[in-house]
Amino acid sequence: RTISGIGDGYNLWNLTCWDSAGNINTSETFDFIRYTNPTVTLISPGNNTWFNSGSFILEYLPEDDSGIVNASLYINGVYNRSNSSPVINRAYNTFSINGFSDGIYFWNINVTDPTGLTGIDEPRKLYVDSRPPQITLNSPAQSSIISTNNVTFNFSVWDNLDLYPTCNFTLDGELEFSGDYLNNSNILRYSVIRDGNHSWKIDCVDNASNINSSSTVYFTVEAPPIVELVSPVNNFFTRNSTMTFSYIPYDLIDIPVCNFYLDGLYNSSNNLIAENVLNNFTIQGISEGVHNWTVNCSDSDDNWNWSLERIFYRDISPPSIILNSPENNLAIDYNEDRVYFNWTAIDALDSALQCNLTVDGIVRRPNVLVTSNLSKREYVLTSVLGQGEHIWNITCWDRVRNVNTSESRKFNLTYPDLAVNSSEIFLNETSPKENQSLEITATVTNLGGVSISNVTVSFYKGDPDSGGVKIGGDIYLSISGFEKVNVTREFFTEMGSSDIFVIVDPPLSTNGSYIELNESNNKAYKTINVGSWHYFYGDVLSFSNLVLANQNSTKLVNWSASGFENGNIYVTDYDSSVSWTSLQSLGKTISNSISSSDFSELDFALNSSGYSDSIYSVYTNLGIPKYKSDIYSFGKLIQEVPVINSTNNSNFITGILWDMSDDNLNGEFDSLDKEDVVFVAPIRKQTEGTYGVYDYEIRVPAKLREYYTTDSKTAVFYVELS
Repeated sequence: RTISGIGDGYNLWNLTCWDSAGNINTSETFDFIRYTNPTVTLISPGNNTWFNSGSFILEYLPEDDSGIVNASLYINGVYNRSNSSPVINRAYNTFSINGFSDGIYFWNINVTDPTGLTGIDEPRKLYVDSRPPQITLNSPAQSSIISTNNVTFNFSVWDNLDLYPTCNFTLDGELEFSGDYLNNSNILRYSVIRDGNHSWKIDCVDNASNINSSSTVYFTVEAPPIVELVSPVNNFFTRNSTMTFSYIPYDLIDIPVCNFYLDGLYNSSNNLIAENVLNNFTIQGISEGVHNWTVNCSDSDDNWNWSLERIFYRDISPPSIILNSPENNLAIDYNEDRVYFNWTAIDALDSALQCNLTVDGIVRRPNVLVTSNLSKREYVLTSVLGQGEHIWNITCWDRVRNVNTSESRKFNLTYPDLAVNSSEIFLNETSPKENQSLEITATVTNLGGVSISNVTVSFYKGDPDSGGVKIGGDIYLSISGFEKVNVTREFFTEMGSSDIFVIVDPPLSTNGSYIELNESNNKAYKTINVGSWHYFYGDVLSFSNLVLANQNSTKLVNWSASGFENGNIYVTDYDSSVSWTSLQSLGKTISNSISSSDFSELDFALNSSGYSDSIYSVYTNLGIPKYKSDIYSFGKLIQEVPVINSTNNSNFITGILWDMSDDNLNGEFDSLDKEDVVFVAPIRKQTEGTYGVYDYEIRVPAKLREYYTTDSKTAVFYVELS
């Protein structure tokens, strides 16, 4: 069984039992010692109690069977003090506290009984807070003017311990709101206030009953309505003369009237305003052009305000269109891979236009974006259009679909036709001489209507298809349709015939760079003939000093030329050593038989066989001398000398002789033996010739100077007088 009331200390116990017959027996006796810890109960202050002073009383209740010999106070777990007077068991005891600073404290009490046993309660928390909350009014500031009726009040409260001080918000002397606010944070309150002068303040108290009040702030509300334009949007375009203008007037109180202004002038009013929702003005009779519109509204406090200004356009006129290129009836080169179309669309009001490019009734470029008054260029591939005549125009419209279509123009997709003709190749000299600088001018004609550029023109000596040699570099030209352009190239003439070819748009084998209507007329030539003869004429003067000299030019005999009547002029190659008494007519053998091959043999030796004025051509008909004449030379008569007029005058002739002493046993002149050749002209004193009256004319092949190659630049003259 359980027995209560047993005190601490040494104790004995046994058990005595009896039955119904009165028999009694007692057990042996046991001893035991009882130890019980004292208890302590914290009475006041209660947990989380706030004090606004550092002096207060801590009350507790100690309990123990044997009494309490000591009670100790602990603050924040640290021993603070013990009882200064005996502790009364099972009665309220106190500790008096003084001088505690502001802060949070945890307190408990430890009690001890006579046996040394201790007891302690759970600690309690208390606050010492002697400072009132600090209040800061942020806005509205003192003497500020607020432009809205919905006023935002911003303040903050700070307390050294209380996380949620309690504050009263007073507006115009009346309590507006009361509540707990988070310590050290900005606090916002909103209130709808009419226009006028107002005041506000904040009063706050913390958990320790510390009270503080802010100063009173005075402010003014001047809040005219806010007017927001809704439609039409800014820069709106329309064709209509009647339009509805929508707006929203905002005001938290009321708006009795709003006015509509068009182009800065009053137009109409609305006295039935629904605040903060959509309202409308419907305006009629709007003219074409640029316009602006605004709305102003007033509230019941007679505050006026304007909306922002917006622009709109009433546009009923289509764009005008100027076609820039191609020009009407223009021929365009089909060699180009595209045709470019350029136009300018002009609209008095709208800068953002759209256009269609139409060719042959088909829209080839739809919805092209165009800026008014700026030219626009688009292209269509020539392969899409095909050769031939085409018609194009432009259709443009503005953003309200005012539409206009331009004039229609024609153009022709075709090829150029470059041509050069022999009859239009010109020389600046009609009778050019050997090694003369000659200007060759060719007329290039574009027989097609297409203008093209970078056309190549080349000059050749000889047919380029047969190995002809290019004269200078290529010439590049631009040529319009049906135009003629002259091109010139310098050429240094050569003896004989030179075929000068002019090629337009080479290479002809691949039809050049341009496809043409006719590819067969791009090549022509002109033959330049430079005569292979030199012509000399003059007098043998009486005061001429004639010299007989050896091969070293040492004078053996010299005499005056006065008093002569007859004689001959001889010309031979400088390297020839002529035996003057062994001369024979060309075309005759040593035995005086005919040798008709001599003339072609001499041409071969002079390298003049291909000339049109070769010795064979000038002196013979098919190898037979055209004319013959007997000539006295060094005291003997040389018969049937082949002769020809020295010039176009018949008074002077020139014959051809060969030196038999050089023959190598075949008895005739030939190009292998290359016997000396002498051209001879009889002197006829003071006879009229082609160039006047004188003593002689003689023709000499220019290449006689090259008969022997030791000195290829010199021929020598001799005179025989009698």
